[in-house]
Amino acid sequence: MRQKKLAPRCYWKNGQWRYKVPKQYAEKLADAGYPKTWVSLGKSADEAHLTLAKVMKVMKVIKEESDDACSGVMAEVFSRFEREVIVKKSPRTQIDYRRHLKNLRKSFGHLDPADITESMAQEYLDKRGLSSEHQANHEIGTLRRCFKYAKRWKLYMGNNPVRDVELYTIELRSRLPLSDELECFKLHASPFCRAWVDFKLETGLRQGDILNLQPKKHFADDGIRIVTGKTGEKLFFPWTDYLHQCVHTLQTCNRKQGAYLVCNSEGKQLSRDSFASRWQNSMKKALNAKHKPLRERFTEHDIRATHATKIAEYYGMEVAQTNLGHSDIRMTQAYVRKKRYNKARSLNEAIQNRNNREEKPVLEYEEE
Repeated sequence: MRQKKLAPRCYWKNGQWRYKVPKQYAEKLADAGYPKTWVSLGKSADEAHLTLAKVMKVMKVIKEESDDACSGVMAEVFSRFEREVIVKKSPRTQIDYRRHLKNLRKSFGHLDPADITESMAQEYLDKRGLSSEHQANHEIGTLRRCFKYAKRWKLYMGNNPVRDVELYTIELRSRLPLSDELECFKLHASPFCRAWVDFKLETGLRQGDILNLQPKKHFADDGIRIVTGKTGEKLFFPWTDYLHQCVHTLQTCNRKQGAYLVCNSEGKQLSRDSFASRWQNSMKKALNAKHKPLRERFTEHDIRATHATKIAEYYGMEVAQTNLGHSDIRMTQAYVRKKRYNKARSLNEAIQNRNNREEKPVLEYEEE
């Protein structure tokens, strides 16, 4: 009988057990004579365990060499920043910071802070920007904060070499999916993505907050109560017939019910990667459909912008700020302003309105 998993990173693939090589060790493992992606282990479990043991010995040596290469003072700064600073952030922010540090360690972990120059940081930004300018800016920002704390901890006494690095100019997204576009997408999307769009448009919650919703924890008789993961804002959504319907439809999409509103096939919390896969599959179907295809791609996060813009138009900016869970209304103002069009007036309409406002002539009647 086929097993689901033999060991961590070991899977049954194409008729035999295989080990999926971590990307950061692919090159060095290839130097040892192994493939860069999948290592064949064997058809039987016993044979696979023996081969895996040999691979793990090589991997142990590679990891030890990698640890030695990142044993500089800057690696100590990164580790302390992670232990003392990142842990105080929100769960979602912690994930982002740790992702930044993972990349920064590869380039700067083996160095002393005094050896890092502005030109080195600028070079890192330029190379990282080839794949993502947005993430490059964030990672340089994290490096700048690490130097700030390094001075506080007296691990570095010089000037911050990252302070004057010229970051990329990032334009805010202006994509605003309109109602007909959302309906077009729902026409071709999976039942799960259709239900997700309805719930997202109704509440405006972030993707992570929806994935973290637990009915027993967040649902009450009078509505949904949630503390947002990114800003810690407390939000309350009173029950309406439509909100009940959105929640029920989302739950019916679960093959197996669990503790979370949105579950995977095993009844556990749906991961971000699994959600992204479902979303992209539905987006491809909508874009490539022969009948009424979606003309332009939009992201899942763009639906939050549609919600915010509509709420701001109907109820005002302060209500939009509350719905988005922003701690500063300026963030909401910038967010909504970039997403919507300013209503213009035609010249003919202006002339007609002016003529209507002019006083009508008084009719003079002859006395009888």
